[in-house]
Amino acid sequence: TNIKPRFSWGQIGNQEIALFSYTNSVNLGMDYTYGTTIKQGAAVTSSSDPNISWETTTMTNFGIDAGFFKGKLELTFDIYNKDTRDILRPVNLPSQVANWSGPMSNIGQVNNKGFEISTSFHHTIKDVTLELGGDFSYNKNEVVNLSGQQIISGRYITVEGHPIDSYYVLDAIGIFQSNEEVAASPFQNVATKAGFIKYRDVNGDNKISADDRIIVHGVVPEVTYAFNFGAEYKGIELSAIFQGIGKIYTYPQHNISYPFYNGAGFTKDWETETWTPETPNSKYPLLTTSTGNTLNFDNSNFWLQNASYLRLKNVQLAFNFPSKLIQKMSIKDLKVFMNGQNLLTFSKMTKFDPEKNMKNDNIFEYPSIKIFTVGLNVTF
Repeated sequence: TNIKPRFSWGQIGNQEIALFSYTNSVNLGMDYTYGTTIKQGAAVTSSSDPNISWETTTMTNFGIDAGFFKGKLELTFDIYNKDTRDILRPVNLPSQVANWSGPMSNIGQVNNKGFEISTSFHHTIKDVTLELGGDFSYNKNEVVNLSGQQIISGRYITVEGHPIDSYYVLDAIGIFQSNEEVAASPFQNVATKAGFIKYRDVNGDNKISADDRIIVHGVVPEVTYAFNFGAEYKGIELSAIFQGIGKIYTYPQHNISYPFYNGAGFTKDWETETWTPETPNSKYPLLTTSTGNTLNFDNSNFWLQNASYLRLKNVQLAFNFPSKLIQKMSIKDLKVFMNGQNLLTFSKMTKFDPEKNMKNDNIFEYPSIKIFTVGLNVTF
């Protein structure tokens, strides 16, 4: 029925850093001793980059809007490339350089590229009106340039060629089934025994250390999607909205995953699914505390959980009273409805809410709650 191509290109800058970041500033309060007397002093305590400039984000987008069957089916498709250069971030200096903090410099480049597609369909068959719609987007996040740096923070790493905040963890390849298997494998530590997690010797030096860590896709989802439907028949309305994300992982810890953590007990699955010689194919390793020299609870992909989910965000059933009936009561519109939010969730992550900040990997975050509402809308 119709088609409209679109193209756009633009640039935007970001200068959200401290003022005068291009010059070394002198800080007061740097007192010093002269003989036996304390003198007031001032000193430069951090380095600055005189060539600092704005970040620049370049966005290119090509899209098509199309309509079919006299407008009953609408389709929108976009493909985009978002490139951010000269990213502003601090540069670390060795402590031997006057113990200064490093300058803020333009050292990074991050790229996001992908596509988005959305559709909608509406049709009326006699007294029935139907509406269907959906959205799907794919985004690939990649650190293109970091001037050779690796930003490692705990179990997270930001490095060239991978998404921001990827996981940097040991590669678990199973559970030791016997002490003989432990002896024949690369050395982990003196406490390693049957029932402990077995890690891969990535660098081939016949021992397990931080040098054997691998990079695993992290907390930036690659896929987001949603779909909705609605139907109306002689004043009765039914509508629902589903929403979800895909290819994203989280790392639950503390009381959720660690037995006896902080003086607490352990969850039901640790009782029923922990390794024993009689149950070698169990989900979890030998039951131990999370402290001590076990390596079981070191950062590894053994504990990563797929945080993808599909959730019924909203569903509503409503009835619109006929105009002939309510006009006798001097009412223009009268609707009664029942509404539910967050009623169903489909996810492999069952111990806590998957719709959360993925880097907040403990239980200290309020989950999405189910809400039931019954209401009446009256218009006079």
